[in-house]
Amino acid sequence: MPIYMEWLLIFPMSTTIKKTHAAVRRSIGLCVIFFCSFPAFIASAESLPPVTVVYPDIQAPYRAVLDQVMAGIADQIRGQAVNYPVPSGHDTSALQQQLERQPGGAVIGLGRRGFDALKALRPSRPVVIGAVNITPQSLPPGFAGISLVPDPVILFSRLHQLAPQVRRVHVIFNPEANGWLMALAREAARSHGVELIGHEARDLRTAARLYRDVSGAVSGVADALWLPPEDGTLDEIAVLPAVLQEAWQREVVVFSGNPLHVKRGALFALYPDNYMLGRSLAKMALELAKGRGAGVIPLGDLLAAVNLRTAEHLNLQALVHKRASFDAVFP
Repeated sequence: MPIYMEWLLIFPMSTTIKKTHAAVRRSIGLCVIFFCSFPAFIASAESLPPVTVVYPDIQAPYRAVLDQVMAGIADQIRGQAVNYPVPSGHDTSALQQQLERQPGGAVIGLGRRGFDALKALRPSRPVVIGAVNITPQSLPPGFAGISLVPDPVILFSRLHQLAPQVRRVHVIFNPEANGWLMALAREAARSHGVELIGHEARDLRTAARLYRDVSGAVSGVADALWLPPEDGTLDEIAVLPAVLQEAWQREVVVFSGNPLHVKRGALFALYPDNYMLGRSLAKMALELAKGRGAGVIPLGDLLAAVNLRTAEHLNLQALVHKRASFDAVFP
């Protein structure tokens, strides 16, 4: 927030001299508090432990995503970050030497390559993983991380906000990859009076059959279909177009964690805010370095995409008038 806007909040316009004097006294008091605490602020910034960020050395346009995440990390820890790119076919010993040269702090691994490199190395320092789909079962002991899957609490809250008439949500998922997520999703759905109906599929053939069966059984705006995070159960080429076409004809809400699904006809999707994800990863790393926190949490730093043509088709006119509240709008 610009400084002048902060002052407008501290020192609002008054209609009487008495109110103005009171506002001035409050402003002076706040200034005294700020300047007295400023040295402590500087000290706390200098005392932050350094963080080493291990990330895949890749080219544009994919590098842009990692740059946004690393910018968030750097801003959160006030520049106390050392970035280490991992090329294809990297040398684990070189990474080991880099970590030994960097004293203290935690390590943040980004992307599949950063995750695999640190998993093979198993450093003695706290490790946080991000910018990749992970599960609690996939992390070695002592690791923590933020998965790319949207937090079901936020996902179902947004569903209730956009389509409050939905009472049943079907989801086809691989229990090995997303079983942990479904346990969280059932509680989130229940809190909004929604029944989550899960259909387990461990391969594409089973999933294709289930998508066909579910698409033929659901109908009307009380039903919804959740396309889960990547777990190998959704054939984007052969199955997804048929699912979206059937949902359109039957006026069924479809939502996802992939904005490309929205572009193709799903109602809405929640997807990562890369910069804020970086800030959250840095916070987790600092907490882990203090011995607090562990495990995997779903992603809470989210942006929203909507398909207004689909909203009009489903008679969700309120969405059409709220387009400014979305980060991506299709068509």
